[in-house]
Amino acid sequence: MDQSPPPPPGEHPPFEALHPELTPQRVLRVGRAIRRFWNLKTSQRRRYDCNWNIGCDCYQWVRAGIRRLADRHPDWLRIVNDESDLAFLFLIGRAGLEVPAEFYRPDAHNQPAQTLQVTDEELVHRQLAFSVCELPPEDAIRFAIARGMNGRVERVTLVQLDTVGDPVYTWPIPLSPVPIVNLSVPREEAVQLPEPEVGLSENEDDEDEDQQNTQGRQKA
Repeated sequence: MDQSPPPPPGEHPPFEALHPELTPQRVLRVGRAIRRFWNLKTSQRRRYDCNWNIGCDCYQWVRAGIRRLADRHPDWLRIVNDESDLAFLFLIGRAGLEVPAEFYRPDAHNQPAQTLQVTDEELVHRQLAFSVCELPPEDAIRFAIARGMNGRVERVTLVQLDTVGDPVYTWPIPLSPVPIVNLSVPREEAVQLPEPEVGLSENEDDEDEDQQNTQGRQKA
C-alpha cells in the first residue's frame, strides 16, 4: 500500500483503509489518551527528575491511561498484558477482528527494532485481523509519538511498519489543539481562590482540565 497523502481540511483520515475496525473515533480516542497521560506526567516533573526516569514514568502513565480507556470501552478495546508485564499490547476492534497495536517513540534508543519484536500472541491476532483486508501479517500497527523540545507529546501518528521498520503507511491523528490562554487581559482585582483538587477527570477526552489542575498544583 502506498503512503497516503495528508488529509484535506475537515475530512476524517482513512484509518479504515488499513482495517475496518480502525475507525476514526477509536483511533482518535487512543491517540488522545496517549498524548493526555504522557503530557500529564511531563507537567509534574520535579527537581530531581531526569530524562531517563521521566521517560519511564511517561511510558507507565500512558499504559495506565490506555487501560483506563479500555475499562470504559470494553466493546472495542482490550489489553493483552497484565500490569506486571513491561510489554504492552492492546487490541482495537470487535472480538475476533481486533487489530493488535502498540505505542512507541521513533526517536528512542534501539528503535524501530524494539517495537518490531513480536510475541506469539500478537502474531496470532495479526493473522486473524489481517485476514479480512490486504495487510500482510508480518507488518506491525503502531502509534508513533512525536515530542516537542519540552518533552511534551505534540503529535501521534498511526503507522504501518514493514519487517525492517520502514513506514508503509503513516497518517497523523487529528488531535484537538491545546488552547492558548490570553494573559494580556487585565484583571480588575485579585481574588483568593481555594486550593485546587488534583486528580484525573472521569472524562477521557478532557485533557485540558487535567493540565489546568496540574498547573494549579505547581503554583500552590
